[in-house]
Amino acid sequence: MKLVKYILFICLFYSCHIVVAQNKSKQLILKTIGDAAKWKSLNYILFSSNSPNNNFLQRSYLIDKQTGKARLDAVTTDNESVVMLFNFKHKRVEKCYINGQLSDLNSLKVPLQEVLNQLFQDTELLFLPMFVISAPKNHIAIKTDQIVNAERLVEVVFQGVSNLNKDNIEGSIYINNKGELKEYIINQEKIALSDIKDIGDGILIPTSFNYANTAKTIKFTTVAAFTDVELSRFSNL
Repeated sequence: MKLVKYILFICLFYSCHIVVAQNKSKQLILKTIGDAAKWKSLNYILFSSNSPNNNFLQRSYLIDKQTGKARLDAVTTDNESVVMLFNFKHKRVEKCYINGQLSDLNSLKVPLQEVLNQLFQDTELLFLPMFVISAPKNHIAIKTDQIVNAERLVEVVFQGVSNLNKDNIEGSIYINNKGELKEYIINQEKIALSDIKDIGDGILIPTSFNYANTAKTIKFTTVAAFTDVELSRFSNL
């Protein structure tokens, strides 16, 4: 009987140890990026990038996290101005303007799916820590400190974390002893982080991303969060 009680005690001890480790990892990220409750209260996100890709020379998204309403202002690779009003949750275009003229929704200059893909890729980079701290505790773990480029880093490992599109992602976030975000690994792709900025209410996020495998760099010139915006931005040019 004593042996059974001892075994139960050991199991309980290690279970508590795991829970403490999971809570510690979340607290570590929270210390880095600010208050998760503040993130939830900021419904509207605006971000812009001049890093070109296959579709855009420049792009700027304004989104409502709660309703899914979104606005894209962009310059395409053939120098045409595009304004698309859509809903990323319903995956539906409401209006699209090309060079200021209302466009036929059946012949969009840039397909909605590519606009959505870009939105989900951008938000995954910018707001990964927010997605991680919103995940269940058992989806997050903390690993022993590691030395990377002569700097001691803590690795926060995550799995089954949902992005803006509710796709599951897995990987790691590396943080130094000052609580600064240094590196992501997302689905086995290593990304160095820099240009940490406060987007409002003390929420700190990286805005420059350098991919180790391809040497690609993505920079965001503007990132901001708001509790209110002019709602006509989602319905009018």
